[in-house]
Amino acid sequence: MFARGRLFFNQHGKKILAVSLFIGLAWPDLASSFRPALGPSVWVMLFISLLRIRWADAVGHVRRPGLVMAAVAGILIAAPMTVWGLAQGLGLPPAVAAALVLMAGAPPITASPAFALIIGLEAPLALVVLVAATVISPFTLPFISVQLLGLNLSMDTIGFMARLTAFFGSALLAAAVVKKAMGARRLDQAAAGMETMTLLALVIFAVGVMDGVTAQFLIQPAHVVAITAAAFIANAGLQLAGALAFLASGRRSALSLGFCFGNRNMAVLLAVLPAGTAPDTLLFFALGQFPVYMLPALLAPVYRWALKKPPQH
Repeated sequence: MFARGRLFFNQHGKKILAVSLFIGLAWPDLASSFRPALGPSVWVMLFISLLRIRWADAVGHVRRPGLVMAAVAGILIAAPMTVWGLAQGLGLPPAVAAALVLMAGAPPITASPAFALIIGLEAPLALVVLVAATVISPFTLPFISVQLLGLNLSMDTIGFMARLTAFFGSALLAAAVVKKAMGARRLDQAAAGMETMTLLALVIFAVGVMDGVTAQFLIQPAHVVAITAAAFIANAGLQLAGALAFLASGRRSALSLGFCFGNRNMAVLLAVLPAGTAPDTLLFFALGQFPVYMLPALLAPVYRWALKKPPQH
């Protein structure tokens, strides 16, 4: 019975995740009760992702180190600075501008290689970029956001860096210890169980992250809709900019990097930012989950169209 339930859960995980966001909206009390579990659920997702990554395979995929380094620099440095300039030019509210910059400087979502595989993009390239950006981002994001751009995040550069490093570092250390203790074969045997744990953590996060969103929508519906629209535009805009920037590397590679540019791990930011963070910044990160969960499916036909070979003459 349990095995059958787990199989069903794993097979329909993506649909369940999309529904989970709306469950959090429709059932505010449940979202509120799940809110304290946001940080732990994000840590569990990160830990299992690091546990399942074959580091030797990731290193082996670095056939184009120049492309990977350029992509990581674009994701972690060029993107947040460009977004900051656009936010200043458009005169966006400081809290929303801060959210956009932090989103643009965060590493890609941990599921980016899996999504890349599903929609026909280069999963190995997405994996290498994900690993490199995840390892480096605790050092670049605090410096750029606090020191260079002067965002008001209720903490200094060192404090932000320490939080991110502790969060990523503890998950990385725990994954390394478990990898060593279990060995590759036992980890492969536990793959289905780890997938279920990841999905459970994602559901908890998806429900809990909606805490307060419904109440905010009832008070300021236009404001919530505007921030949701900004999240979709930022995701799609970064995807397009990333793909165009790397078009010379080939369409499949460019689209794969574009996907990494647009879909960022805002869950980690929610887990490490202090309680004094501006409400609109936190609201953006919550609503920013909608494009992360929905755009891969919505844009799948666009990816297929873009990857078609031109007709031969």
